[in-house]
Amino acid sequence: MRILQTAIFFSIFLVIVGQKTSGKTIKPPSSAIHDVTDQLSILSRLVNGIAIQNGFDSNSITPDALLSELLHVGPGNVTLSEIQNLKTEGMAKDYEEIVKSASTMTKGSFGMEEVGSGFEILGKMAENLDMLKEAEALNLTDILEKATSAHKVNKRVFSSSIHEFAENIDKIFDDKTLIASATTPMIEMFKKMVKKFDDFENKCEDLASYKSYLKELWPMIGLTEELNKLEAVASTAKTFNESFILISSSIKKMDELNKELASIDLVVGNLPKMKLVAKNLKSMKLFFESVLSAKLQKRLLTVGFPNGVPDALQLFNDLKSEWVLEKVASKNGKELENMKTDLNGLKKFNKFASLSDSFWKILKTSNVRETLKKSEAIWSTIELTNLSSHIAKNLRTSSSDLSKCFKELNVSSVTLDFHIFEKRIEKLRELDRVAVEAGRLLSPLDKFPVLSNKAVILSLKTELQKIDENSTVIDLEKSMKNIRLNPDLKNLRDAISNASSIITEVENAEIRKPLETLESWDDVSIMQEALENTNLVNNLECLRNHSFNDKGLSQAVNFGSQFVQLDLT
Repeated sequence: MRILQTAIFFSIFLVIVGQKTSGKTIKPPSSAIHDVTDQLSILSRLVNGIAIQNGFDSNSITPDALLSELLHVGPGNVTLSEIQNLKTEGMAKDYEEIVKSASTMTKGSFGMEEVGSGFEILGKMAENLDMLKEAEALNLTDILEKATSAHKVNKRVFSSSIHEFAENIDKIFDDKTLIASATTPMIEMFKKMVKKFDDFENKCEDLASYKSYLKELWPMIGLTEELNKLEAVASTAKTFNESFILISSSIKKMDELNKELASIDLVVGNLPKMKLVAKNLKSMKLFFESVLSAKLQKRLLTVGFPNGVPDALQLFNDLKSEWVLEKVASKNGKELENMKTDLNGLKKFNKFASLSDSFWKILKTSNVRETLKKSEAIWSTIELTNLSSHIAKNLRTSSSDLSKCFKELNVSSVTLDFHIFEKRIEKLRELDRVAVEAGRLLSPLDKFPVLSNKAVILSLKTELQKIDENSTVIDLEKSMKNIRLNPDLKNLRDAISNASSIITEVENAEIRKPLETLESWDDVSIMQEALENTNLVNNLECLRNHSFNDKGLSQAVNFGSQFVQLDLT
């Protein structure tokens, strides 16, 4: 049994080494990927052989120990199951097909990513096409005139003078107010209210008329939506100016790009296989890192035949024995035939064993690993691409029509200060906010028509005037009672109290401040002309009509660039 195990081991080893060596030297493959695919294909055959060997009931040799010996790594550092999980035979074939398709790839004389970036910028600008066209139709002069008028509203409605009067009238209606102990202060309060009554009367009129007082402010509601269109123009103009050279260069290279897309269309059919290669490369990289992480401390087997030819002859004799033939054939008849064929080369075994050591050392050098690492990184980006044959074919078909879209583009002739523009736009947006907030906060005043009832307001003044410095506590109590029992004055008191709270909210919302300073709108008005005479809008509209797929185009040229970086040709 020991000789049988040895025979199987060496026959498998011979299959591996014999198929990949010739004569006296071993020539390393031309690329790291070839190294990996070829060598792991060999390893796959080795594992199959070891798995057969493991089928014999033997405790003298374990598959993992045998594997460790062959790879010169520590036992347990890499296992039989790990190698069996590496799908290398199919990968080698897939890789050959990918390399073959790479020979059809045209390597352009320009940077594919740069061209893709140019068209991607056009695609993003095309997303704003509707807003750009709507911005052209804006009556910007009218909008800015209304914004100027909004600063001229009657701001008295925001005055805080209502607070003092509300506080005083609340004291009159408060049952807890101690008149007897505070007669003099109360008399002074009445006199002060009379003195400032004209201001109070005007304030009531302001609050009751807030809608008409602020009529120039209401057109600002919804202004932000219009400003968004203008901002789209500004953003597009800024991007267009900054990217003009790149965009122009991309357009001029449409013919070259069409050739590139034709090449990509031919290659992308192998993308599923490329993704599979990329996936397997990750496993391979991890495997080689594992192989190199530990060294074999001691030999488990004896390389070669210690007794030379007699041992080899014994192998032949054993393999001719009926029991051996039956035992091996019951496990794998095909493997037996392979063993018979390969044992004819046993005399060269020691030479092959030596060459095998050299071959594995080549694979385990740092240079090969670094190349593999770099290749795996590029392959990983290809694995993530969403490009499909369908997209590639559509791009190839439609790209020839795109050249019809590009009339001569001109950089914007308008001098644009985007920083000032943004500040002015924010000021206009603030007017929108102020108008919305003012309408929301002041609208509850509509519930208090008493604010515009001059008769009720004057009746309050009449009662207040009854109190002077000669009034007694009785006079004061009588006047306060008359005010409290008057339902109209009670409504007025409620209106004033609520109005005071509303004005407090208005103050907290900082509604008045944005209306104080009037700005020049020149940097806003000029922005509408930013894309005039550039032909950009017409070009973008043509691209849309031709279902321009900027994302697909960007994917395609990036894929092409990454594929070329693999340097397969």
